[in-house]
Amino acid sequence: MKTIGKCFLLFSFPTLVQLGCGKKIAPEKVTLVVTSWFADKLALYRKEVFDPFEREHPNIEVNLQFSIYGDYFPKLLVSTASGSHFGDVVQVDDAYAAELFERDYAIDLSAFVKRDLKLEDFNIQDLRLWRRPNSQGDELLGFPPWAGVTVLFYNKDIFDAEHSVYPDSTWTYDDFLRVARKLTKDFNHDGIVDQWGFDLRINNFLQSIVYSFGGSFLNPKTRQAEIDMPTSIAAIRFIGDLSNKYKVAPRTLPYQGVPPFVAGKAAMLIEGDFHVVYFKDVSFRWGIAPVPKGPAGKFSRRYGSAFCIPKTSKHPKEAWELIKWIVTYPPRTKTAEIFNGMIPTYRPLAHSDEWTKSYGPDEARVLLETYEKYSFSPVSRGWMEWCDLGIVPYIEDVIAGRRSAEEAARASAARVNEMVGKK
Repeated sequence: MKTIGKCFLLFSFPTLVQLGCGKKIAPEKVTLVVTSWFADKLALYRKEVFDPFEREHPNIEVNLQFSIYGDYFPKLLVSTASGSHFGDVVQVDDAYAAELFERDYAIDLSAFVKRDLKLEDFNIQDLRLWRRPNSQGDELLGFPPWAGVTVLFYNKDIFDAEHSVYPDSTWTYDDFLRVARKLTKDFNHDGIVDQWGFDLRINNFLQSIVYSFGGSFLNPKTRQAEIDMPTSIAAIRFIGDLSNKYKVAPRTLPYQGVPPFVAGKAAMLIEGDFHVVYFKDVSFRWGIAPVPKGPAGKFSRRYGSAFCIPKTSKHPKEAWELIKWIVTYPPRTKTAEIFNGMIPTYRPLAHSDEWTKSYGPDEARVLLETYEKYSFSPVSRGWMEWCDLGIVPYIEDVIAGRRSAEEAARASAARVNEMVGKK
């Protein structure tokens, strides 16, 4: 150790401490702004994540700012275009990550990750989503703390009342339809359905079933729509038949009021696992099963978000310390709640007793197995726009009986190609 006069210098990140002269140089106080759409979890994050972080990092203060999800991406795009400061740690959804990364929005985290973490400790199925489109190498512009998958929720009370066996991993969509027909009931025979076999939602169910029938939305290489392929049309026809031919699901979307499954008036729901947050106060017992198998196999739409450090941040080192904390730290008693019911990508958290018990061992096993074996992401550049505007409205027309599957597929493909071609 080199001496300067009678003073000794010791260096350690993030502080510089001077010893030997009776003086200490206090570390510079840094304030990090964290931006997210998890506004309903403000108090939880403050108490369980950020307060402990600040105690361990006394030179860092964390300020939280939230926006509702519907406004979040537009605000983020505006800040990107103007160069304004949106935050030091910013939550980014996989649905629009590619657009941000094309604009050179975030710093590369790969050096931090290599220094501090082992990727083999994480179950991250698709790092492509967190890289610049068509980039080469190990670039990583965001780190995902969790991921969600599409599963089949079922009402155990309804199944038990009809002496039906619970769904399992052997189910096909034919099995699913057979049971949905059995569990659709008009109890008082007035011509109005009192209990639906299926609570039909378009989002994650649509994406999962199209691929399980061998279809696709968009070819990632040619950037041409594939929603009009025969296999895609077969899936769309099956969806429409649930309401129009077999009448096991309501025709009107979106629902007004409480959705049928949450109200205890539908036997099954195929949706993202984060929907468990809506089941806290339901009056019935529910379970989780894998999505059914289609002609092309079992496909579960995977989704998630990551934390990024924008290039406008003046404190990237401290911001990374916070991201690392969020990804690996959440206390064992609150992991499921902090991660909004989704699966931790950090394996020790995903296999912890606390996270497993939050669902039950059978349900937790289904989630992990689905994530590891059957999950996929159809997301590519422009996804949020061309999927929401170029596909969903046409599928809604099929469910409502306004178009045939073939008509909807052709119109949808034309609209998607038009939208993608303008990018």
